Amino acid sequence: MANGAVDAIDAALFRRVMSSFTTGITVISTEVRGEFRGMTANAFMSGSLEPPLCIVCVAKRARTHGMLVEAGHFGVNILAQGQEKLCMHFAGKPFADWQPPFGHIGPTPVLPGSGTASRAPSTRKPLTAIRASQSRASQSSGLLSSLSGRCT
Repeated sequence: MANGAVDAIDAALFRRVMSSFTTGITVISTEVRGEFRGMTANAFMSGSLEPPLCIVCVAKRARTHGMLVEAGHFGVNILAQGQEKLCMHFAGKPFADWQPPFGHIGPTPVLPGSGTASRAPSTRKPLTAIRASQSRASQSSGLLSSLSGRCT
């Protein structure tokens, strides 16, 4: 760096480097007026245990963003191996004539078979109530992860 200026970052190289980092895959889910919406998100992490806090990054331009704000609640579905179909569906590659099987924890839609954390109030507030469950599928088969943009 000369004179404190940041060198330009090659976008293709940055993408290749970032996709080499293995990360878990979650589906963020919500429901407004009977319409279910979900999106895959690997920009998810725990924030703290006290108070219980998780952090999810959703771009304002994402189709799900407005529904998350309007609903005021969301579910975090931690996908297990064997749930690649869910991963692809919520990553914008839906399968024709197939709808994901949502269940509910309270008012929040969740995906059966995933490790699930659900929360009532959403967006920019600490978690004040969280219910968590872990399915047998996610306990026994391991978590679904992403490496180089592929579900593994």
